[in-house]
Order: sequence, then C-alpha cells, then structure tokens
Amino acid sequence: MITDVNIAENSAILVSTKLAKPIASASFAPHGAIPPIHLVTSMRKRPIPTRRFIKPSFTSLIEKKRDGQEFTQEEIRYIIDSTLDGEMPQHQQAALLMAIYFANMSAQETAILTEEMMLSGEVIDLSHISKPKIDKYSTGGVGDKTALVLAPLAMASGVVVPMMCGVEQEFVITTLEKDNLMLRYDLEDVVRTNYRPCPCGETHVRLFWEGRAKDIVPVAGRELLPIDVALALATVPDLTGTVPEYQIVRRRADDGRLHLRVELTPVAQETGFRGAVERVVRERLGVATDLRVVPPGTLPRFDFKAARVVDAQP
Repeated sequence: MITDVNIAENSAILVSTKLAKPIASASFAPHGAIPPIHLVTSMRKRPIPTRRFIKPSFTSLIEKKRDGQEFTQEEIRYIIDSTLDGEMPQHQQAALLMAIYFANMSAQETAILTEEMMLSGEVIDLSHISKPKIDKYSTGGVGDKTALVLAPLAMASGVVVPMMCGVEQEFVITTLEKDNLMLRYDLEDVVRTNYRPCPCGETHVRLFWEGRAKDIVPVAGRELLPIDVALALATVPDLTGTVPEYQIVRRRADDGRLHLRVELTPVAQETGFRGAVERVVRERLGVATDLRVVPPGTLPRFDFKAARVVDAQP
C-alpha cells in the first residue's frame, strides 16, 4: 500500500520516523523541493602522505587530548575507522569524548573530523538544489520543542532541509495545528520512504507500507516482516504467483532460522515444492528455514487482517 504525503508549505502534518537516526521530515521542504537522490562517486578520502603510520593505543589518544594536544589527520581517521569497525570499546569512546569536551578541538581538527566523517559513508550530491540547505541531525525524543520551532522557521525562510531516512522506519506523526502539538502518535506501522519523483508526475514523498512493528521477526541479525515472506513465496516455481497460506513462528531466542509453517497439498509435496520453498526463502531472505509443511485447512483463516506471526509457546 502506498501513502502520499503532502509537502506543501502549509502542511499541517509533520511526518517523522521513530527508529532511524536522521528524521525524514517531509513538511520541512517546500512543495517539489526534494529532488532525486544522486550518490557522489567522485568524492574520496583525501590521500594521506605515504609515510609509516604506527597505530597508537586508544589510551594514548585519550591522554593526548586530555593534555590539550592536537590530533593529526592520520589519528582522526584512525579514530573514526576504529569506531565504525567496532574496534574501540565504548568506554574508551566515552573517555575520548569527555577529553574532547574539556580540552576542545581546534578549527583544523574540527574541519578534518567533519570531512572524514562525511566521507566515511555514502555522500549525497545536493548541489543541484539552488536554495540554501541546512541539516538538523535529530529531533530528539518526545517533548522536543526545538524541532517544532525550527520546522516553520525553516519553511518561512525558504530554507531546504533535505533529510534522509533509512529503508524501513516506524511511522510517527505530529499534528502541528492542534493544542496537543507536543504529542507524537506512534501508529506502529513500518513504512519505507521514497523521495524519487513518480513517473506519473507526482512530486509528493511516498510512503510504502511494509507491515506492523509488532510483526517484526528477528532472524540471524535481520528483521523480517510477513511481507518479506509473502514476496519470497510468490516466486516459488509452479505456484504461478500465488502465495500459499503460511504462518511465521517467532521464537524467544533467535536460533538463526526462520520457523515457517506452509500449507501445501500432498501432490505439491511430492513434486518437490518443499525443497523449492526452502531454497527460495534462503536465496531471497538470506536466512535458513525450519519449514513445517501442514495439510490444507490447518492454519487459521481471517476475515480481515491476517495474523501471520505467532509467538512460540514456552
């Protein structure tokens, strides 16, 4: 299901996402201001002169900043890489941040840190947007008054806030025209935002409904929804695009397998559909399957929304 979100200047709904770090706030931007996304492929990390760099210990870096000394570009890059790779323990990250807070960073250190952090991931090219661009990294938690003030100020000033969000987020809305504008309503829906213009000419941000947050099933480090399983089952050969009745059993402890119950006729089982289902789920979802084939009519039927996820009994 696709939901259109109006991003006109007088929009009264602030659309945000709960789970992502950057908040996708469509109403921050004037109508049609969000263009297609262009990944910059020419921007690379600035080459460091070829000399031997001896990796310092994290303790020595903390002590260096504690004593008011400046980091070199090599050290800053090493700190960022070690943080992203998970090599620097969190307690040492906290100690380093405390040292930086009290000893501060020079303008040169700040510039290097900003560039290194920017180039540590994908870079979005927004140079084709002529209007001034600003970025507010996070809107904080419930009761954040700053974000609610910045939204109308940014729109009134003609500033574009081209914030991006992740693939799947939990949908949260705030009504800006009511006396309860400090409340955020968690619809418990998982949606995926699409900023690309529609071929039909529509310029609104589109939200693709993926499922309910309560139906998320963690498997082998991934978070799966019933729609993921349904799309995989629809590609099983000889099912001609139809999805058989299925049920996902969610275990309390993730054992790395997707526990799935599927209704298949005896004829289908004899022709190898069981193996086909296991293979397709493994290829499409990237997880192993504990498949239990049940006779037709075994799984419950629903008049309205189907409850595809059940919790395993202890």
